[in-house]
Amino acid sequence: MKPYWLQILFFLCLLSLSLPAVAEEAGYTYYSSSTHFDYYTDDTWTMDDSYVEQIETSLEASYAAFVDRYGFDAPYNGGTITIYISADPMIVGTAYANGVIWLGTGFEGDDFYYIPAHELFHTIQYQYFTTADDYIMEGMAHWAEDVVDADYDDLNTYMNYPNYWIEDLWGNGGIRPFAIFWRYLSEQLATLRFTSLPAFGTQAIRKLLEEFRTIEETEGRYVDMGDMDTILPNLTGDTDMTMARFYKQFLVALYAKDLGNPFTNGASAPVSYPLTKDELLKHLPGDVVSPYDFVEDEEAGYPDLVLYSDGDLLSPDVSLSYTNTGVIYHSYYSTDGFQYYGDAEPIRIEIDSDVTAVEFEPSDIDDNIYYVMVVQYRGRRGGGKRIRVVDSLTDDASETVPIYSSDYPSDDFNAKYLIVFPFTMDDDPSDETGNNFEFTVTGL
Repeated sequence: MKPYWLQILFFLCLLSLSLPAVAEEAGYTYYSSSTHFDYYTDDTWTMDDSYVEQIETSLEASYAAFVDRYGFDAPYNGGTITIYISADPMIVGTAYANGVIWLGTGFEGDDFYYIPAHELFHTIQYQYFTTADDYIMEGMAHWAEDVVDADYDDLNTYMNYPNYWIEDLWGNGGIRPFAIFWRYLSEQLATLRFTSLPAFGTQAIRKLLEEFRTIEETEGRYVDMGDMDTILPNLTGDTDMTMARFYKQFLVALYAKDLGNPFTNGASAPVSYPLTKDELLKHLPGDVVSPYDFVEDEEAGYPDLVLYSDGDLLSPDVSLSYTNTGVIYHSYYSTDGFQYYGDAEPIRIEIDSDVTAVEFEPSDIDDNIYYVMVVQYRGRRGGGKRIRVVDSLTDDASETVPIYSSDYPSDDFNAKYLIVFPFTMDDDPSDETGNNFEFTVTGL
């Protein structure tokens, strides 16, 4: 139950959805109007007509993409949105539920492209629900910056946030880089259920917003990532789907970025990359992407994933233990352990050629800790890298994991690495103790 004052704020925010936009803010003068926006400029700003025109072009193009092309509900009930262009150096972009967007005067280059799109998408989110945690609000708005391109542009090559997540899972700061998770979700659901084009993947996000709206309307509360356990079965058509299970697939897909399109257990046949728009049209509808891969962003040139731990060798009868107890990642927190929802730590362990199985022993140090394990192989007669996800792995019980299988016999494959991802689904891991994991692997 949220505090009483938050409940009051919640209903005040609901009321604000029906309020008209402020006609004119003191210190700002009406400049112009476009189809969906009225523009007001800061009286202290030296007028730059081309600057305003670039913002106008970007906002109208984004509106056309989100509403006309992709079918999101029109923001502010379809009313005219007020844009204040402010010379305050502290203002970059802010959107409100009452049909007002504030934008700064310091834009350069791609700023004109993605900041207006980002803020406009916030107003679309407000059309579905009052507010949500920042993994949804900010992460999804960063996702939206890329989808205004109708030709399936590579993912946010002009942005650091999604790439930063892929490069450094456990030090990324969590919230805005969550854009890459929404990209993964939209691609997965587009290939599985929402297959009409154009708008690859946007149908899935639209459906997600509708699910959030239903929760807010029926339960009278803010929505957050904890609601994904309820929503994902509806989105995926899999009644057993949970956020933790979906997130495990996502983490494997992040690790696999540098491996091309490794054929894994349960995966679709490999698809040639980069997957162009024409190739995508040939494949859809249908399941053209495995649960452990991305599609649209293959050409984005991601950096190598920074591993939390790498270089240990697992030999027969050797036990290796790992924990994040006592580790402080972010100087602005005094706690240890994970700091954000979805934090993960990829740990790669080299496998001695004599190891045929691994004993995995997780501790119950925290109920909100989950694990995913991958075995990485190389074909003995060529064929490149392959990975196998250990589907049977549990989060709270010991298990013996065979290294080889009928799909990956030792005569044909050489096991090179064991990769373990501890991660958290806690919606507030930065509490007094943090979320700590601890596990041991023993070579057999």
